[in-house]
Amino acid sequence: MIGFLLICAFFLCVLVWICTRPKHFPPGPKGLPLLGCLMSVPQWHAGCAFMGLMELYYKYGPVCGFYIGPQPVVSISGYEACKEAFLNENLNGRPDNAPARMKSKGKRMGVMLVDGDFWMTQKRFTLHHLRELGFGKKSMENLIQNEVKFLLEDMERQIEDGNHHFEFKNYFNVSLVNALWMMLASARFERNDPRLKLLIELFDTVFRSGDIIRVAFPCPAILIKMFPTFFAKLGRMDLLKEVWKFIEEAIEDHKQKLPQSEARDFIDVYLKEIERDVDHSFSEEQLMNIILDILSAGADTTGNSIGFALLHLIHHPEIQTKMQLELDEVCGDSLPCLHHKPQLTYTQAVLMEVQRMSGVSPLAIPRRALKTITFGGYVIPQNTHVIINMHSVHMDETYWTDPQIFRPDRHVDCDGRIIKTDHLFPFGGGKRSCLGETLARTSYFFFTASLVKMFVFRSVPGSFSPPSIAPLDGFTLGHRPFYAFLTKR
Repeated sequence: MIGFLLICAFFLCVLVWICTRPKHFPPGPKGLPLLGCLMSVPQWHAGCAFMGLMELYYKYGPVCGFYIGPQPVVSISGYEACKEAFLNENLNGRPDNAPARMKSKGKRMGVMLVDGDFWMTQKRFTLHHLRELGFGKKSMENLIQNEVKFLLEDMERQIEDGNHHFEFKNYFNVSLVNALWMMLASARFERNDPRLKLLIELFDTVFRSGDIIRVAFPCPAILIKMFPTFFAKLGRMDLLKEVWKFIEEAIEDHKQKLPQSEARDFIDVYLKEIERDVDHSFSEEQLMNIILDILSAGADTTGNSIGFALLHLIHHPEIQTKMQLELDEVCGDSLPCLHHKPQLTYTQAVLMEVQRMSGVSPLAIPRRALKTITFGGYVIPQNTHVIINMHSVHMDETYWTDPQIFRPDRHVDCDGRIIKTDHLFPFGGGKRSCLGETLARTSYFFFTASLVKMFVFRSVPGSFSPPSIAPLDGFTLGHRPFYAFLTKR
């Protein structure tokens, strides 16, 4: 009798679960009662959550719906659907749950995971004053070039000492954080600074700890704090304590030395805005979270993009040689500068092809439907998490023909000019595209082009195969740590 009742209760739960899917909700996997698809995400594609969404795209079409726990999630794939989603004002919200708030100590702060008027105010202020401090200007170019020179000198010394074997694991992130920190706090660190190395390791661990799909699970914050290892796939934001402390100390130091006249950097500018007390959305806590957003996203994504570029060039030495010949012809004995970039057609094509095949953000940061809308013939309810699958466009066979092949020439027309395409958007699109796109593009170009001009990158002698290009999964994708054999050109 008890067994019969349990069976009836189970089937009742299943029936209720099926019936709770909203009318005209997009087709997709049903999942389990209460848990939805939380446990089945890894089964969609082993090793990479974002590839699981590709499997759903092939099975259910460009608009696919499922649940992570009680949270409705819609995945949008394919060029037309992704483009429409990027431009839809009603999809400009950000998820608001405990995993998202953990980054900001339980509050909605920063610029990455907030929305509404608060987001617009903070975004405008941040972009405006970063531009005034050199963002996108010649001074930013000089700042990045200085960090490139420090990096190259360090690598040259290692080779002169007879060590041609390099391990690449967060190798470029120190230089990238220095470029950002100069703009934010007017300071830089030595490459061997132990605290900076720790912060970069923490960023890497946090970014690799979760995935964009399962983070939708609305787990109470108290449970995440009590059992961080058990809920690790929602993101190990608890590991950011040392980063928070580092940023707080920098802000406190600036408060003690705040100039009365011209601001030295972004922290000064923001502190002066707090003193004005015109808008209460400005606070030291918000400043700390803006810095956290810029530092974490800026260093991780660009550093891994450079790593993926070197991996592809190790796999394709003939492409590396062709790129080096162009760099020699255009730049001569000098390092690449922005004024060289229009002439470096093949170099640009290589960088674009790396972003297409090994984009560090295959999925855009999740969005939230601000109201119930009709999209692609289906209904997306208010507060649904929406994931835009950019990888589906970058690997679209109908547009790229042979997307699985690394072929930079596809980005160059018959007249030798770069093809401008809207089928490649590594930084997202619409109003919620990447805040640091200008700096990221510039850093990616300078570092990669300079490294390839100065050194030849090869597999370690005696290795059976080149290092793996397969990514490490996470909130963003990272390249696997690898060894390479370097010689100075």
